[in-house]
Amino acid sequence: MSIKLDHEELHRLLAALADSDIQEFRLEGEDFRLEVRRNLPILLKLPLRSL
Repeated sequence: MSIKLDHEELHRLLAALADSDIQEFRLEGEDFRLEVRRNLPILLKLPLRSL
C-alpha cells in the first residue's frame, strides 16, 4: 500500500492532530516518514550524590 500526502492533506492532518489529545503520531510512506510528538515529559539524568 502506497501512501502519498500533498501539501493540503498534510496541513489538514496536522490541524486534526493539533485539535486532538494525541501525544505521539507516526506515519510512514514509501518516500517519507512523519513523526509528531508533543507535551512529552523531559527526562533528566542527574548524577547520583553520596549522602
